[in-house]
Amino acid sequence: MNTYPNLLNSKAQIVSTLNRLDLVMLAVSYLVLSKLKISGFLIFAILLIGLLIKKSIDKKLNFGFFKFLISKRVVSWRLK
Repeated sequence: MNTYPNLLNSKAQIVSTLNRLDLVMLAVSYLVLSKLKISGFLIFAILLIGLLIKKSIDKKLNFGFFKFLISKRVVSWRLK
């Protein structure tokens, strides 16, 4: 019995929690930090902290919160 597919499945589940924006953020951050010649362990730590902060913000705020901050729609405060 080979345990390789189970290991692959568990690794796929870890990555499946990341959406496209998370993956793009990780890739761009990694490329920028590697061009600045920062060590791999430090890059990993910075990316992990950044991902944890982004996930906590996403969890606490409603979906679309930032999109509505910059919308041109104005809320009227007058009672009718």
